[in-house]
Amino acid sequence: MMSYYDGIGADKDLKVEHCGNVACSSSTYVTVDSAGDVGWSTSITVGSDGLPFVSYRDVTNDSVKGLHCPNVFCVGYFRRR
Repeated sequence: MMSYYDGIGADKDLKVEHCGNVACSSSTYVTVDSAGDVGWSTSITVGSDGLPFVSYRDVTNDSVKGLHCPNVFCVGYFRRR
């Protein structure tokens, strides 16, 4: 899993990418914050609960933010079948 700043074009978003296999030759990503120019200086770690925690800079509001993902894919609507 990795977090990154997507500054391409009009997008100025924070995204999290989840590898589909050990070699990370396939992956899926999700935008986790897109309100303004967000995602600078991002870092990611895994908490004691096994879930990702992402810290990043919000340039628009001149602040540092933290995001605790609700699941390993960092999406609010994930449901295992």
